Amino acid sequence: MLYRSQEDLSDARAQAAAMSEILSARDAKVITGGVGDLSGTVLYSRERGDVLLLASGVPAPPEGKSYQVWLMGGDTPFHSVGLITADAQGRAAIIDATGEVATATNIGITVEPEGGSTTPSTDPIMEMELD
Repeated sequence: MLYRSQEDLSDARAQAAAMSEILSARDAKVITGGVGDLSGTVLYSRERGDVLLLASGVPAPPEGKSYQVWLMGGDTPFHSVGLITADAQGRAAIIDATGEVATATNIGITVEPEGGSTTPSTDPIMEMELD
């Protein structure tokens, strides 16, 4: 149990540091959205090229499936931010610092085969427009 607490603390510190860095940018934006119990907060800076998604109410994925986060639109129609797995309280977070957010128009979560896909194979279960 101590190991899990240390891991949670490390994750929380990394998220706090990422939030601080993004929010210190001149062009920092925060958007929120959701569908049903699934909700998300996105912090991003196009200048810095960083985006952070904090999700809550994330249900367990269907058997043999994973949740995958995408930056969509812009120069690269689909950029995988990565897979998210919720904790016991249904919370998940993911950070992308590749710079792809600079031209993205949306961020979304899809249900993909376990391990993810190279492009979305389903419509997003949640999608938010980036200003």
